[in-house]
Order: sequence, then C-alpha cells, then structure tokens
Amino acid sequence: MRYVFWIFLMAWAWLRAAPTTPEQMEAAFKARPETDEIHWKDATRGAPLKVRILEITENSVIVEKQLPSGLTRRTIPLNELTDVKFSLTPWEISLHRETGTESLAALRILWQRRSAAFRFPSSGIFRTAIALAKTLRWSATDDGFDEAEKILRVALEEVADNSQRTLLQGELHCVLLSRAIRKESHEEANRLAWEITEEASEASPDAMLLATGFLADRHFSQLRAIEAEHPRWMEDDEIKPIRERLYHLSLDFALYPSLFHGQREPEASTGLKNAALVYQFAGETDLWKGALEDLIQLYPDSPAAKEMAPVLEKFHKSKNSAAPPDVPVEPTEDLPEAEPVPSQNPPPPKNYNLFSD
Repeated sequence: MRYVFWIFLMAWAWLRAAPTTPEQMEAAFKARPETDEIHWKDATRGAPLKVRILEITENSVIVEKQLPSGLTRRTIPLNELTDVKFSLTPWEISLHRETGTESLAALRILWQRRSAAFRFPSSGIFRTAIALAKTLRWSATDDGFDEAEKILRVALEEVADNSQRTLLQGELHCVLLSRAIRKESHEEANRLAWEITEEASEASPDAMLLATGFLADRHFSQLRAIEAEHPRWMEDDEIKPIRERLYHLSLDFALYPSLFHGQREPEASTGLKNAALVYQFAGETDLWKGALEDLIQLYPDSPAAKEMAPVLEKFHKSKNSAAPPDVPVEPTEDLPEAEPVPSQNPPPPKNYNLFSD
C-alpha cells in the first residue's frame, strides 16, 4: 500500500510540473484526468459526460474514457454537442499564469488542439489565446508580434462574451503598442497609448501599465526638449502652458502604477523613480525626496529602490541639502521636435480621467 502511495505522489508531482516540449505535452495530454465535460444536444443521452479531451477539430472532438471494458477513444461530431468544458490541470494553469518564453512550444500545442472550441461558451479557450499572445509578445520579435496579433484577431471574431472580448482586446492593445515601440514608430505608439489610456479599462492592467509607462517616458523627454529649446519658458505665454501640460502628464503617467496597481512592483517602483526624476528636473526638492522615500519604503527590494537609495542617503548626509544631487537621466527617445509648438494650448485628451474624483 505504501508503494502505491509513493507512486501516486510521484505521478502527481510530475503532473504539476508544466511540460514545455512537444514530447512532454503529448505525454501530458494522455495523462490528464477525465474531468473535462461534454454536453449533449440530445437530452435523452443523459447528463454531461466526464471525459479526457485530447483534441477538438473543426468538426469533431476526440475524447478518451476509462470504461469497464478498458480505455476507449471516441470521435464525436461537434454538432451533437451544446458545450465543452476543459478542466485545467495544475501544469496547464501554470502555463497560463507563468507565460515565459520557455512555455511557447507548449502553449502553441494547447492552442492547436483546442482553438476550434471557441464555438462553445464554457471552453475558456480565450485564456489560451491570451497566454500564447502574451508569450509571443514577450519574445519581442517581428514574427512573434505578427503571430500574436493573428491569434487575438481570430479569437475576437469568434468570442461573443463581452468580458472575454475586453481581455482579448486588452492583450491586442499590448501587442500593437509593443510592436510600435520596438519599431520606434513614435507617432503610432503615441496614438495607441492614448487610445488605451482614454479607454482606461481596469480589466486590462497590462495594457494600461504599458501605455502609461510609454507616455510617461515620452512626455518627460518632450519636457526636457522644450525647456532646452526655451530656457525662458516662464516668460513665454505661448510656451508656458505647453511646458506645464508636459510636466503634469509626465508625473500623472509615472505615478499611475503605484497609485492604481501598487501590487505590480516592477512597474510601480519604476514609476516612482521616474516621478522622482521629473521632480528633480523641475527643482522640486521636497517632492523628489518624498517620491524616493515612498519608493524605498514600499519597494525596498526593487532594482529602482536599490539604485536610488544611495542617492537619497547622499542627499541626507550633504551639508547643503537645498537641492538633490544630480542623477543622470537617460533619454528614452530622441524627440527634440516630437511636439512642435502649436499656436494655442493643445486640448486635453477626450476621456483623460485617470486621476479625477
């Protein structure tokens, strides 16, 4: 009995480890428990049946079930079913949550075997589409971006549920914006980022964080450029409102992650650091110090905190604490002429309400 128990534990531990190669995936599919469900269109065939779904094709679903006579495999026409439900195993859940590039091959196989399940509202295949698209986006290659966009657009054509469509659209925004940033298509990236922030969908935090991060960098770059070009901006009634708008937008977007997604440490800590750099540039010493103190207190183990802690310590030890020490600001974009001076103060974005009451 003890021997059987240890065999069970070893099998369970193996199942919990997410397979990543095609060979591992093939073995994992065959070892999945019979906890998937198929729902019959003909009510006389009984209640939903628990099976192991191996694959869904355009016209049929291939299932396995252990019967008294042995393991039986059947191919069932999709027109005989009203719904299909996948019961995700621990390794499948891991694949969907930890979408590192090492999971790409496994997610592709899941997608190939299940993408035809979109017609069934309970299949949850949209999650696989998002996970695969996200992994392709993180690969940061032209082919990866193109494949991710294709997968998401296919999913959006098939999915009717509004909440699922919102999540798919959010990842599509991430793919399009990431590709524009990588290709240095600044105007296209700017358009997409504003589109995301004006929509301000909290259902897609990845899109919001990517967009606000890009816009914080862009507007800070433009702020530095306009002050370099117009050192006496305070005396210029035409330039001053533009400079003020760039200053506040730089801060608003930099602070967004820590205010609304504080649990996302990489983005929140980087945003606080970038806000401190804006304050430093503007000569706002107390605000600069406060932003760094928040950064170090809230995210002490983050790279941003470890980088800025010595700077703040040096400031506290300095005899002359009237101004923060110089911190090199790496320009994120070459935008000396990215925002030409308009004839009047530019209007605010249509729905920019991230920080309104």
